[in-house]
Amino acid sequence: MKTQPIFRIYCPSCNNSTNHHGVKSETKRYSDEDYQSRDTFEIIECNGCEQVSFRHIHTDSEDFHSETGEPAESITIYPKRGRHFREVKNYWYAGNTVNKIYKETLECYNHDLPILCSAGLRAIIESICSDKGVKGGMTDEYENGKVVLDESGAPKRKFNDKLVGKINGLAESHIITENQSIPLHQLRMLGNDALHDGEEPELNNLLNDCIEIIEHVLHAVYEIQMQGERVKRDRLFSKSLRKKPAKE
Repeated sequence: MKTQPIFRIYCPSCNNSTNHHGVKSETKRYSDEDYQSRDTFEIIECNGCEQVSFRHIHTDSEDFHSETGEPAESITIYPKRGRHFREVKNYWYAGNTVNKIYKETLECYNHDLPILCSAGLRAIIESICSDKGVKGGMTDEYENGKVVLDESGAPKRKFNDKLVGKINGLAESHIITENQSIPLHQLRMLGNDALHDGEEPELNNLLNDCIEIIEHVLHAVYEIQMQGERVKRDRLFSKSLRKKPAKE
Protein backbone atom coordinates (compact mmCIF):
# COMPACT_ATOMS: atom_id res chain seq x y z
CA MET A 1 0.00 0.00 0.00
CA LYS A 2 1.34 3.40 -0.99
CA THR A 3 2.20 5.77 1.81
CA GLN A 4 2.40 9.54 1.84
CA PRO A 5 3.79 12.04 1.26
CA ILE A 6 4.56 12.20 -2.43
CA PHE A 7 7.88 13.96 -3.12
CA ARG A 8 10.05 14.68 -6.17
CA ILE A 9 13.62 13.48 -6.61
CA TYR A 10 15.79 12.63 -9.58
CA CYS A 11 15.20 9.14 -10.99
CA PRO A 12 18.18 7.67 -12.91
CA SER A 13 15.93 5.25 -14.78
CA CYS A 14 13.53 7.98 -15.97
CA ASN A 15 16.46 10.43 -16.34
CA ASN A 16 14.32 13.17 -14.83
CA SER A 17 12.88 14.46 -11.57
CA THR A 18 9.78 12.39 -10.85
CA ASN A 19 7.26 11.85 -8.08
CA HIS A 20 8.18 9.15 -5.57
CA HIS A 21 6.25 7.62 -2.70
CA GLY A 22 7.25 5.75 0.41
CA VAL A 23 6.65 1.99 0.49
CA LYS A 24 7.86 1.23 4.01
CA SER A 25 9.63 3.26 6.70
CA GLU A 26 11.19 2.82 10.12
CA THR A 27 12.14 5.64 12.50
CA LYS A 28 14.75 5.45 15.24
CA ARG A 29 15.15 8.13 17.93
CA TYR A 30 17.97 8.87 20.32
CA SER A 31 17.88 11.22 23.27
CA ASP A 32 20.00 12.18 26.25
CA GLU A 33 20.44 15.34 28.31
CA ASP A 34 22.38 17.23 25.64
CA TYR A 35 21.47 15.68 22.33
CA GLN A 36 18.47 14.35 20.44
CA SER A 37 18.33 12.83 16.98
CA ARG A 38 15.90 11.09 14.67
CA ASP A 39 16.70 8.80 11.76
CA THR A 40 14.03 7.68 9.31
CA PHE A 41 14.85 4.84 6.91
CA GLU A 42 12.51 4.46 3.95
CA ILE A 43 12.05 2.18 0.98
CA ILE A 44 10.79 4.47 -1.79
CA GLU A 45 9.43 3.87 -5.30
CA CYS A 46 9.27 6.01 -8.43
CA ASN A 47 5.70 6.66 -9.53
CA GLY A 48 6.81 6.50 -13.17
CA CYS A 49 9.10 3.50 -13.70
CA GLU A 50 8.53 1.89 -10.27
CA GLN A 51 12.25 1.66 -9.55
CA VAL A 52 12.86 1.05 -5.85
CA SER A 53 15.43 3.07 -3.85
CA PHE A 54 16.30 3.80 -0.25
CA ARG A 55 16.07 7.13 1.57
CA HIS A 56 17.66 8.09 4.90
CA ILE A 57 16.43 11.26 6.66
CA HIS A 58 18.44 12.52 9.63
CA THR A 59 17.66 15.38 12.02
CA ASP A 60 19.30 16.28 15.32
CA SER A 61 19.28 18.96 17.97
CA GLU A 62 22.55 20.51 16.80
CA ASP A 63 21.53 21.46 13.25
CA PHE A 64 18.84 24.09 12.62
CA HIS A 65 17.79 26.31 9.73
CA SER A 66 19.21 29.76 10.39
CA GLU A 67 16.02 31.49 9.17
CA THR A 68 13.19 29.28 10.45
CA GLY A 69 14.82 27.79 13.55
CA GLU A 70 13.39 24.41 12.56
CA PRO A 71 15.55 21.27 12.65
CA ALA A 72 17.44 20.82 9.38
CA GLU A 73 16.95 17.55 7.54
CA SER A 74 19.88 15.69 6.02
CA ILE A 75 18.60 13.44 3.23
CA THR A 76 20.63 10.72 1.52
CA ILE A 77 19.34 8.61 -1.36
CA TYR A 78 20.77 5.19 -2.22
CA PRO A 79 21.94 4.35 -4.78
CA LYS A 80 23.35 7.82 -5.32
CA ARG A 81 21.96 9.60 -8.34
CA GLY A 82 22.06 12.90 -10.17
CA ARG A 83 22.25 14.29 -13.66
CA HIS A 84 26.04 13.97 -13.68
CA PHE A 85 26.00 10.43 -12.26
CA ARG A 86 27.88 7.89 -14.38
CA GLU A 87 27.39 4.13 -14.43
CA VAL A 88 30.55 2.07 -13.90
CA LYS A 89 31.38 -0.02 -16.97
CA ASN A 90 33.02 -3.42 -17.03
CA TYR A 91 36.20 -3.88 -19.03
CA TRP A 92 36.36 -7.64 -19.08
CA TYR A 93 39.78 -7.92 -20.69
CA ALA A 94 41.54 -5.29 -18.57
CA GLY A 95 43.58 -6.36 -15.56
CA ASN A 96 42.23 -6.28 -12.02
CA THR A 97 44.33 -3.23 -11.11
CA VAL A 98 43.12 -1.23 -14.11
CA ASN A 99 39.48 -2.06 -13.35
CA LYS A 100 39.85 -1.34 -9.64
CA ILE A 101 41.38 2.11 -10.19
CA TYR A 102 38.78 2.92 -12.86
CA LYS A 103 35.89 1.93 -10.58
CA GLU A 104 37.26 3.89 -7.62
CA THR A 105 37.75 6.93 -9.88
CA LEU A 106 34.09 6.72 -10.94
CA GLU A 107 33.11 6.47 -7.28
CA CYS A 108 34.98 9.73 -6.62
CA TYR A 109 33.17 11.37 -9.53
CA ASN A 110 29.75 10.14 -8.42
CA HIS A 111 30.36 11.26 -4.83
CA ASP A 112 31.46 14.79 -5.81
CA LEU A 113 35.18 14.37 -5.09
CA PRO A 114 36.72 16.17 -8.09
CA ILE A 115 40.33 16.36 -6.85
CA LEU A 116 40.51 12.64 -6.10
CA CYS A 117 38.72 11.92 -9.38
CA SER A 118 41.37 13.91 -11.28
CA ALA A 119 44.13 12.02 -9.51
CA GLY A 120 42.34 8.77 -10.32
CA LEU A 121 42.23 9.56 -14.04
CA ARG A 122 46.00 10.03 -13.97
CA ALA A 123 46.37 6.76 -12.05
CA ILE A 124 44.31 4.90 -14.67
CA ILE A 125 46.80 5.97 -17.36
CA GLU A 126 49.68 4.85 -15.14
CA SER A 127 47.99 1.47 -14.61
CA ILE A 128 47.47 0.96 -18.36
CA CYS A 129 51.16 1.65 -18.98
CA SER A 130 52.14 -0.79 -16.23
CA ASP A 131 49.71 -3.44 -17.47
CA LYS A 132 51.11 -3.16 -21.00
CA GLY A 133 54.74 -3.09 -19.86
CA VAL A 134 55.44 0.43 -21.14
CA LYS A 135 58.36 1.88 -19.17
CA GLY A 136 58.62 5.21 -20.98
CA GLY A 137 58.94 6.89 -24.37
CA MET A 138 60.61 9.67 -26.31
CA THR A 139 59.98 13.32 -25.41
CA ASP A 140 61.46 16.66 -26.56
CA GLU A 141 64.46 18.01 -24.68
CA TYR A 142 63.98 21.37 -22.96
CA GLU A 143 66.45 23.93 -21.70
CA ASN A 144 65.36 27.13 -19.94
CA GLY A 145 61.79 26.40 -20.96
CA LYS A 146 62.62 26.10 -24.67
CA VAL A 147 62.85 23.05 -26.93
CA VAL A 148 66.47 22.13 -27.74
CA LEU A 149 67.09 21.78 -31.50
CA ASP A 150 69.67 19.64 -33.26
CA GLU A 151 71.89 20.72 -36.15
CA SER A 152 69.09 20.23 -38.66
CA GLY A 153 66.70 22.38 -36.64
CA ALA A 154 64.57 19.44 -35.49
CA PRO A 155 63.73 19.03 -31.78
CA LYS A 156 66.15 16.84 -29.85
CA ARG A 157 64.43 13.88 -28.20
CA LYS A 158 65.35 11.61 -25.30
CA PHE A 159 63.89 8.65 -23.44
CA ASN A 160 61.64 9.72 -20.55
CA ASP A 161 60.40 7.27 -17.91
CA LYS A 162 57.86 9.67 -16.37
CA LEU A 163 54.17 9.55 -17.29
CA VAL A 164 54.63 12.04 -20.13
CA GLY A 165 57.08 9.62 -21.70
CA LYS A 166 54.95 6.56 -20.95
CA ILE A 167 51.96 8.06 -22.79
CA ASN A 168 54.19 8.64 -25.81
CA GLY A 169 55.46 5.08 -25.33
CA LEU A 170 51.89 3.74 -25.60
CA ALA A 171 51.62 5.40 -29.02
CA GLU A 172 55.14 4.34 -30.06
CA SER A 173 54.22 0.74 -29.20
CA HIS A 174 50.98 1.11 -31.24
CA ILE A 175 48.88 0.28 -28.18
CA ILE A 176 47.04 3.56 -28.76
CA THR A 177 47.11 5.96 -31.71
CA GLU A 178 48.97 9.26 -31.77
CA ASN A 179 45.62 11.07 -31.73
CA GLN A 180 44.54 9.15 -28.62
CA SER A 181 47.74 10.15 -26.81
CA ILE A 182 46.98 13.89 -27.14
CA PRO A 183 43.93 13.97 -24.78
CA LEU A 184 45.72 11.58 -22.40
CA HIS A 185 48.37 14.25 -21.89
CA GLN A 186 45.57 16.68 -20.95
CA LEU A 187 44.30 14.17 -18.36
CA ARG A 188 47.86 13.78 -17.07
CA MET A 189 48.19 17.55 -16.58
CA LEU A 190 44.73 17.74 -14.97
CA GLY A 191 45.86 15.13 -12.44
CA ASN A 192 49.10 17.01 -11.82
CA ASP A 193 47.19 20.23 -11.14
CA ALA A 194 44.93 18.43 -8.67
CA LEU A 195 47.74 16.60 -6.86
CA HIS A 196 50.34 19.36 -6.73
CA ASP A 197 48.25 22.52 -6.62
CA GLY A 198 44.96 21.29 -5.18
CA GLU A 199 43.05 22.65 -8.17
CA GLU A 200 39.44 21.51 -8.14
CA PRO A 201 38.12 20.92 -11.69
CA GLU A 202 34.50 21.49 -12.64
CA LEU A 203 32.61 18.26 -12.08
CA ASN A 204 29.75 18.11 -14.55
CA ASN A 205 31.45 19.15 -17.79
CA LEU A 206 35.24 18.98 -17.55
CA LEU A 207 35.55 15.74 -15.58
CA ASN A 208 32.64 14.19 -17.45
CA ASP A 209 34.51 14.76 -20.72
CA CYS A 210 37.71 13.36 -19.16
CA ILE A 211 35.92 10.17 -18.13
CA GLU A 212 34.50 9.85 -21.65
CA ILE A 213 38.08 10.02 -22.97
CA ILE A 214 39.47 7.42 -20.56
CA GLU A 215 36.55 5.05 -21.23
CA HIS A 216 37.14 5.30 -24.99
CA VAL A 217 40.83 4.50 -24.44
CA LEU A 218 40.04 1.55 -22.14
CA HIS A 219 37.62 0.20 -24.74
CA ALA A 220 40.18 0.61 -27.53
CA VAL A 221 43.11 -0.86 -25.60
CA TYR A 222 41.30 -3.86 -24.12
CA GLU A 223 37.86 -4.60 -25.50
CA ILE A 224 38.36 -3.92 -29.22
CA GLN A 225 41.69 -5.73 -29.28
CA MET A 226 40.23 -8.88 -27.72
CA GLN A 227 37.05 -8.67 -29.78
CA GLY A 228 39.23 -8.44 -32.90
CA GLU A 229 41.11 -11.56 -31.82
CA ARG A 230 37.79 -13.34 -31.28
CA VAL A 231 36.52 -12.31 -34.72
CA LYS A 232 39.77 -13.54 -36.29
CA ARG A 233 39.50 -16.89 -34.47
CA ASP A 234 35.85 -17.39 -35.39
CA ARG A 235 36.45 -16.37 -39.00
CA LEU A 236 39.32 -18.85 -39.42
CA PHE A 237 37.30 -21.58 -37.71
CA SER A 238 34.34 -20.99 -40.04
CA LYS A 239 36.69 -20.98 -43.01
CA SER A 240 38.21 -24.31 -41.97
CA LEU A 241 34.76 -25.88 -41.67
CA ARG A 242 33.86 -24.81 -45.20
CA LYS A 243 37.02 -26.46 -46.54
CA LYS A 244 36.25 -29.87 -45.00
CA PRO A 245 35.09 -32.41 -47.63
CA ALA A 246 31.57 -33.69 -47.31
CA LYS A 247 31.19 -37.16 -45.79
CA GLU A 248 30.34 -39.88 -48.28
